[in-house]
Amino acid sequence: MNNIGVDIDGVLNNFMEDYKKFCNDKYGNFQMGIINEERLRAFYESDIFNKLPPENGSLGGIEKLSKHYNLHIVSARPFYMKESTIMWLENYFPKMFKSFNFTNLNEDGDKCDICKKLECILIIEDEVTFMKNLKKDDKNFKVYLYTRDYNINIKSEPNIIRIDNWKKIIDLLVEQKV
Repeated sequence: MNNIGVDIDGVLNNFMEDYKKFCNDKYGNFQMGIINEERLRAFYESDIFNKLPPENGSLGGIEKLSKHYNLHIVSARPFYMKESTIMWLENYFPKMFKSFNFTNLNEDGDKCDICKKLECILIIEDEVTFMKNLKKDDKNFKVYLYTRDYNINIKSEPNIIRIDNWKKIIDLLVEQKV
């Protein structure tokens, strides 16, 4: 079976919407594109974070994918979130993932490095900026870019394929067997 990397935030949940609301409620503002470690940690420790629901279609989607591929979590989440993240994943997606890999906000490499080590054929991702080593000419590795309002300006390329929902992911990876 081929290996696939799966991001969490923006793919398995709609992290950004809840984070935005948390920042606006608690601090009075949210600044897109700026990672504030203090605010991020406060959000991770909040009840809101621990109750983030899965993205629409992701539960059935991951279950179907896991029957055809080895799935690996590949996340930029900080290491201090590893335990609670794995608990969240096991609660909603029990035994669906072969491994859990974190870059600690890219301080320990990036998602491309992890995907290459795991020999993934692609990653389902919402934020290509965490993939600094992505080579535009690498036809052997693909990014399925999950559409969000913050990535809408990123253009599709031969190895970056825009995906709007989990149904499309299943159509491409299970029905058409990429």
